[in-house]
Amino acid sequence: MESKVTPPDAQLAVSGGRSLCKLLVENEHERVRQLLEISPDLINTRHPLGWAPLHTATLNCDPELLAFILSLPGLDVSVKDQSTFNTSSSDADIQCRKEELCPKIVGTESTTGASALHFACMRGDAAVLDLYIGSTTDISKGFDWQDEKKRLPREYFDLARVDIEVVRAYHEATVQWRMRYRSLERKVGSRTQIYVIYVDSAALCRAICERDLEYCKEIINSNKSLAITRSRGIYGRISSIIKSLKPASIDLHSITSANPYSDDDSQPLHLACLVGEMSVVELILQAGGDWERKDDNNMLPEEYVKVHGSVHMEEFRALCAEEKERRDKKVQQRKAEEAKEKEAKEKEEKRKLDEQLEALVCMGELMDDLQHERERDLEGLSDEKARKRAERASKAQKRCNKAERKKTAKAEKEKKRKQIAEDKYRMRHLEIERSIGANVVGQRGPIRSIASALRLRENGWVDPERPLVLMFLGSSGIGKTEIAKRIALYLHNDALKTAVRDKANGRSSRDNDSESGDDSDEDGNNNRDASKDGGKEGKKERKITLRDIEKSGTFVRIDMSEYQHSHTVANLTGSPKGYVGYEGGGNLTNQLRKNPRAVVLFDEIEKAHPDVLTVFLQLFDDARITDPKHGTIHCPDAVFIMTSNLGSEEIRQAAPGLHKLVERTEAVDMHTQYLNGIANFNKTLYPVLKKTLKRDEFLGRINQMVVFLPFTENEIRKIVRVELDKWKKRAHEHHGIRLSWTPEVIAKLAQGYDENYGARSVSNEVKSCAIQVIAESQIRGNIKKNCNVRLVINDTGNIDLRREDQHVAAPPSDSISAGDTAA
Repeated sequence: MESKVTPPDAQLAVSGGRSLCKLLVENEHERVRQLLEISPDLINTRHPLGWAPLHTATLNCDPELLAFILSLPGLDVSVKDQSTFNTSSSDADIQCRKEELCPKIVGTESTTGASALHFACMRGDAAVLDLYIGSTTDISKGFDWQDEKKRLPREYFDLARVDIEVVRAYHEATVQWRMRYRSLERKVGSRTQIYVIYVDSAALCRAICERDLEYCKEIINSNKSLAITRSRGIYGRISSIIKSLKPASIDLHSITSANPYSDDDSQPLHLACLVGEMSVVELILQAGGDWERKDDNNMLPEEYVKVHGSVHMEEFRALCAEEKERRDKKVQQRKAEEAKEKEAKEKEEKRKLDEQLEALVCMGELMDDLQHERERDLEGLSDEKARKRAERASKAQKRCNKAERKKTAKAEKEKKRKQIAEDKYRMRHLEIERSIGANVVGQRGPIRSIASALRLRENGWVDPERPLVLMFLGSSGIGKTEIAKRIALYLHNDALKTAVRDKANGRSSRDNDSESGDDSDEDGNNNRDASKDGGKEGKKERKITLRDIEKSGTFVRIDMSEYQHSHTVANLTGSPKGYVGYEGGGNLTNQLRKNPRAVVLFDEIEKAHPDVLTVFLQLFDDARITDPKHGTIHCPDAVFIMTSNLGSEEIRQAAPGLHKLVERTEAVDMHTQYLNGIANFNKTLYPVLKKTLKRDEFLGRINQMVVFLPFTENEIRKIVRVELDKWKKRAHEHHGIRLSWTPEVIAKLAQGYDENYGARSVSNEVKSCAIQVIAESQIRGNIKKNCNVRLVINDTGNIDLRREDQHVAAPPSDSISAGDTAA
């Protein structure tokens, strides 16, 4: 049999990791590949003196061979150097380490506990560092691994030999890695699952220098004392930043050089001011940072801010002023709470003392009764004394019965009051249609739809965390804005009544004080009757009007034609910090901040810019909107109404069928059929809305689309009568003219209705065709005061005047028909 010859590479595999290290020092590509193919476990086999082949490859191999080694399966990149070299080590071991670990780089004698990344930083080759940073997983990156002497990888850079750009690139990679891990930790919710971060002063300093606001918040929330901790580590950070700055408004270099061995009494606020990140400065101030405290350089935080210019300086002073005001207010609140607690404690002690005294009195009476009983048994009391005791017992029993009856009556009264309140609340819900439909002609279907939506909302059948969003569709002048105001009047009527009543009471008390003297008439008599009448009249409760709703801020109307450009979004939410208008806030956010339960009307929503609609997505879905100055505003109880003329032509064409649908479903139990019919019609409007608004997600956030129909002939006549009644009242009050009209006049005026302008066209027709005739006759003197005038149709088919008594002067033939008689 032929004897087997062991190949040279197999013999090297037997000798272990030392042979592999020698080949790696010599950059023998082919032999290293052959050796690892025979025995791949050698890559994790340590050298007899303690280091791993990966460490040798990192220090010596070219990037191509190192990339091949890093791609090997089963490679442990976290392996650390276990060699120990000191003054007692033999010369042979030291020489072996120099030759078989890294013969080209000095300083490899004391690397116990170092990882491969430590050795990569020691080498300082950009290509090698890119391999480590780009090839390993996020979890295995060792940016914060330490050797036995607690040194990080970045401390292995030899700045005299390594290019500074390589160090800067490594530092940026470290910063990005930390920010990714912090973000991942917040998502996972457990630090121990990803990476352990030690929350201390050094961590806070590092986060400040990296301008990582979220990490600063996380550190300060975990330990708020770190925001005011005076630490030596901060001084080193300040010194390194100062040395990188060019002297600007203040010579910080001379201050640092004059005190190089300071024990440092700096706070994180000094470091944040020097870095110039004002959001971090604001966070530290809110956590208790002291802007009036100096460090060992005898410098205030304000002096560090000067390096960044006057804008940062003004912003820092404004932040300090706001924080001082907040702290003063907090102190006042604490004092007020302490005073309230003290007062409550005194009342409680007094109550307990009274109960103890009452108990002692009752005990004394009981002891007296027992004594009397004993005396009667022993000595025999007289009948008079026994009668008096019986009277006292009877009186005590009556007192108990009276207190019990009083308590029962009070409970019954409270129960009755609650029942009345519940009945009133229930009736209020059942009368929503009448409340919001007052003074609105027609539109019975839309009013029922809106009432149904409000009823579901108030009875808890919708998501309480989302606002109510309605969209009113229809042509102009058919009552969309009027009904929106009526909704606000219905929702806020009780609160406004209370406010108006309180305001009236305050005004009445001031008037009574100012008019307390005697008001005498010409004869010297006191006008007591007039003052009595005035007092009674002042006590009458004033009715809440739509003008009160608008003044109170519970109804907000925003014309979307003013927001047709992208930059107008700032007018709604407020300008960003540092821009003009920041202090003023936004038109919408200011109103919602003052009244989160307001009814907001976005008129002609189709004219708004798409960026404005983007703001509304979050508002309609999460009931929150962000103001750059005041932060997030929550308004889940608000009602948002959008009006639009989109789909007016489709609504006009379908109006006859929809009017019949309204009439067929007038019964209460058929309201669901009406909603289903309108929902089917709304599907035909979706393409029209989407073509203009271009946002499916925007339309999906609308709770209910309400379709307003054109007026029928009877409704138009009713509108004419309403307009004429209004002018009739005004003519009588201002001019003493009693006005009337014939049914033909109403029919004539109703012909002026235009579907494109709605009720406005009827109002204009009444003024131009009827009121104009009366006004011109009155101005020319043809109509006297206290006269009767009747509107009629003359022979030419036009509206004319006809006098009905002697107070009406004879008009010219062109204005009043001759021969007309009273109807």
